[in-house]
Amino acid sequence: MGAFNYGATRFGYYKTKIERFNCDIYNSKTAEFYNEKTIDESNLIMEGIGCYHPIFPATYSDVSIWASIFVKEIISTLDKGVKEKLKLFEMEGGAVKILKDEEV
Repeated sequence: MGAFNYGATRFGYYKTKIERFNCDIYNSKTAEFYNEKTIDESNLIMEGIGCYHPIFPATYSDVSIWASIFVKEIISTLDKGVKEKLKLFEMEGGAVKILKDEEV
C-alpha cells in the first residue's frame, strides 16, 4: 500500500504478505506520520479534498515522484522476498528523505 498526505509532502509504503489487508494495522503504524499537522485546516476551501480533486495542493511532478518511489519499493520488496516492510518518506524542496525504514 502506498499513500501520501495532503499536499503530497509525505509518502508511506507498507507491504505485508497476508491473505486479507487490514487498513487498521497500516493506520496504527502510520497514524503519527500522517496526522502530524502540516497545514492550517481553517484555510481549506472545502472539506475532504482528495488527490483526485482539481484544487488538491500538489503538482503532477510531486505525485510522479511518489509513484516512481512506490514502484521501486514494490520491485525491491518482491526481489528480496520481504514479508513485511514499512518505509516513510518526506519531500522538502524537491529532495526526498527516508524517515523510517523497517523490515519485519
